[in-house]
Amino acid sequence: MARADHERVLVTYGSAFFRAVLLGHTTTGFLIGRELPPVTPTALVHLSFKQVNALTVDDHEQANTIGTNSLNQPTSQTGVTADEFGMSQTAANRFNDSFFGDSIGMVAVPKRAGGRFRSQLPAGTGITNREIWVRVADVFDGTMPTVASGFELGLELASGVVKWVDSDDVGGVPLPFDYGSTTKSMLATLRFPASCFHLSRTHGRVIAIVLRINRKTPRALAFDDLQIV
Repeated sequence: MARADHERVLVTYGSAFFRAVLLGHTTTGFLIGRELPPVTPTALVHLSFKQVNALTVDDHEQANTIGTNSLNQPTSQTGVTADEFGMSQTAANRFNDSFFGDSIGMVAVPKRAGGRFRSQLPAGTGITNREIWVRVADVFDGTMPTVASGFELGLELASGVVKWVDSDDVGGVPLPFDYGSTTKSMLATLRFPASCFHLSRTHGRVIAIVLRINRKTPRALAFDDLQIV
């Protein structure tokens, strides 16, 4: 990245952050990707965030194992091997050394294309006019991929039908970032508006959120901070 581009990113997003936090200005649209600032190389920016006071389906911070989400509801996995790992350089249970954060998340290693991870919702969870947010990363495995990976997020209805939206339709999963001497798995937050799923009253209520790694050559993905906002 050229120095001028780097400085522009820092000025734009740093100003938006401090204005929102310290002055209460309405600049959070830039911080969550609803607004794109002008004269800024936004393609180089991968926003990663979690919203306070939103419904957190799973942030993997509770000591309740991968089989239960943050709402104390059951999870299940089919065609993937998923577990919780420390996403930092110092965590004893880190998946690998490509994570530079300070949280606990899930890494799902697909056994085949179409592997799923299902997270159940409490009865009566509302989705209408809301968004599903999830932080996700293409896990660096020692070889830089030539094309981006991805997944589908599904809303499972009481009827058993699952309505799917692809990650590419909401911005896509970023490639790992090559530092030169090391490579970082880039966690970025993707926002799935409920309107994208084209739900109607006849579809019935949503009972679970499902993550499906559907690429022809599936790679391990890391997930964290699954929220309904």
